[in-house]
Amino acid sequence: MNVEERDTGILQTESISTQLEHPIIPRDLRELIECVQTEGRILHIDRSVSPEPEVQSFCRAASELSGTALLFSNILGYKDKRLLLNVLASWANCAIMAGLPSDASVPELIGELCRRADKKTHEPIWIEIEKAPVYECLEIGEIDLYKILPLFRINEHDGGFYLQKACVVSGDIGAVSKRDRMKFGMYSLQVQGRDKLGVHLSGTDNLSIHIQVAERMNRRLPVTVCLGVPPLASLAASAAIGYETAEYSLISALQKHPFELTKCAHSTLSVPAYSEYVLEGYIEPGVRCTEGPFTHIGGSFSGIKRQPQIVVTAIAHRSNPILDNAYVGASWTEHDCLVGIAAALRLHKQAKDTLPEIARSGVRAEGVHLRLDVCSGRERERSAHVSFQDKLPSEGNASAYKQEIEEARRKEERCHRRS
Repeated sequence: MNVEERDTGILQTESISTQLEHPIIPRDLRELIECVQTEGRILHIDRSVSPEPEVQSFCRAASELSGTALLFSNILGYKDKRLLLNVLASWANCAIMAGLPSDASVPELIGELCRRADKKTHEPIWIEIEKAPVYECLEIGEIDLYKILPLFRINEHDGGFYLQKACVVSGDIGAVSKRDRMKFGMYSLQVQGRDKLGVHLSGTDNLSIHIQVAERMNRRLPVTVCLGVPPLASLAASAAIGYETAEYSLISALQKHPFELTKCAHSTLSVPAYSEYVLEGYIEPGVRCTEGPFTHIGGSFSGIKRQPQIVVTAIAHRSNPILDNAYVGASWTEHDCLVGIAAALRLHKQAKDTLPEIARSGVRAEGVHLRLDVCSGRERERSAHVSFQDKLPSEGNASAYKQEIEEARRKEERCHRRS
């Protein structure tokens, strides 16, 4: 499969036998929505819905219907704000994200992304903040996340409102070259107040390293939370490829076009210019707040821990913004696809870095053991003793939402065939 760049800078995929009319590499979340909509792979929920329990119940029902993507445009209490869920919960939509035909196989998708990651022929570019779409609207002062973001508890017994596709930008404030130590990773964030977010950390991730450096210097750590980032940026953020890897350069390679960044209004950090939201803020040294629990992939619950807290000082967003969030539950979810692709990219990189060294070392082949633990989204060992299924909405309630989704899907398919 060959990938060529047109004069317009838009990337189109060409199969060996025939030129395809559709596939392009989406520049941002809105182009991804247009692409999946063209193929009838997203359902628009236009009727008025409440964040809880209706959006919550829609999510559970959609996850049981082959990862149906949902776009809500009429959420009670959130005029002119939209909510996107499950957009990458199917391999077909992941292929569209990469500019491949929706019927591309998983090996074709993984192979193409690994080839792009190897080339790294493009570097990011910066555009002026005045021209960056994400800074169309800027709010400073009285920050209220509850009013700005269409929030809901993803599962009934979560400890609060969670943002499950939040990409956090942070830097090593002790590094000589700040650009080389700027990291972009995906974390689960809990809304803990009008201007506060709890961040779920493992202790070994890149943000934890930056917090440790800042706390040794007793300084605030500037951070920025990006929501609704370009789709391949979500993939790179979730990959956790390593501290030495520049995620922004990786994104440029994956999308075969320079990734467009802009400077933050109140810090030296750089963020994706085509994000839907950018939340600027900081982490105070030594401050820890209670965070959790929330539902993990597979249906288990996280623990309750004392974690760092982000204080939000400014919010920028596009006009009529879209909050891109992910349903996390027992059935097939968006994280299953993202984590699967990210793991393949990570293993590909580790193999390239490690296997040549094994060969050079002269170790006999039979003395080298490589163990890969592969879990599918449906066959995952539960790490908690609490049964997730016991906490979900009743089956009768979920069935009603399934019927509504299936009817909307049939209507969408009829419209797609006519067009």
